[in-house]
Amino acid sequence: MIALTFVGEWPAELRDAGERVLAALQEHLGEDLPTGTINLKLVDDTASKALNTDYNGNAYATDVLTFDYSESGSAPEGELADVAISTETAARQAEAAQISLADEIGLLIAHGILHVLGYDHQQTADQQRLDQLQRQLLAAAGLTYREFSWKP
Repeated sequence: MIALTFVGEWPAELRDAGERVLAALQEHLGEDLPTGTINLKLVDDTASKALNTDYNGNAYATDVLTFDYSESGSAPEGELADVAISTETAARQAEAAQISLADEIGLLIAHGILHVLGYDHQQTADQQRLDQLQRQLLAAAGLTYREFSWKP
């Protein structure tokens, strides 16, 4: 079973969105989920850009970054991944989509967790499957889904 650790300060409505997404994920995928902890951290655009530059070679801030320990082979005991979410980027995206910040953060948490579970968006078919799962998870969590904008 997956557990979430909310690292640092998390407003109650954002933590609640994450917990609801996790409950929906456990309902939908249940037995297929690995056991371990995913650490969630809220960052600003400056930190997001630094992480994205250091780990992906992309010198720009992004909404969510997933650091899956299974990819590096250096998993700390019981931990699956770290997920960093830029609240500044998330706030801009929420405003543009006319949804709440909690809905946007819920989507980004779902997106990060699904990456840990092996879902990707490199191919169109993979993007469509990821979109479908995100849509289902947010609906089950009682959150508003917005179409995800895929960057090349």
